[in-house]
Amino acid sequence: MRQNHPGPDRPDALAQFLILGSASPALLRQSSESLAGRIEILEMAGFTLAEVGPDAAPRLWLRGGFPRSFLAEEDAASLIWRRDFIRTLLQSDIPQLGVRVPAATLQRFWAMLAHFHGQLWNGSELGRSLGVNQTTCRRYLDLLEGVFMVRLLQPWHANLLKRQVKAPKIYFRDTGLLHQLLQIHDHDALLCHPRLGASWEGYVIEQLLAA
Repeated sequence: MRQNHPGPDRPDALAQFLILGSASPALLRQSSESLAGRIEILEMAGFTLAEVGPDAAPRLWLRGGFPRSFLAEEDAASLIWRRDFIRTLLQSDIPQLGVRVPAATLQRFWAMLAHFHGQLWNGSELGRSLGVNQTTCRRYLDLLEGVFMVRLLQPWHANLLKRQVKAPKIYFRDTGLLHQLLQIHDHDALLCHPRLGASWEGYVIEQLLAA
């Protein structure tokens, strides 16, 4: 994607950048320069409603905002892309970060977490289901948050000492991945699924944040 943006060395002049994707964590570890003061980090999500238009809102909700998932010619092709994305992320990308968690274990946790989308974090319940302790469960959650797959929505109160609920809510940042892990294959299945309301809630939150 090309984007006009003021360069750090030329704040008054627009420069054109070609964004190809994320840098390899393995390459970053081998770099001898930190680029401190010369680098800007931008969090870039998938397509948003403002970009695809209101007519494409149902497809964006079902398939999520990853370009190849959203732009697939049919739902089946979108499902295949999301399935392969999850597999590659767990088997290749996350291990490159130096994380030593079996891909199968993390996939089971991620799939279980999909059923808690829109609910308060309950590490003890998830841990019992997965056969690990609450601390390990939280480590898995922090890992998925760190790779921008889930969002922790913290409770809010003007006085932090008086807030009644202290556990965050869990949301998938991309509803397409949520639906993949919930095995929701098309819009009709989505409208009949018990997690319909939670899915819509997460979708709206991401669109509001993007706006």
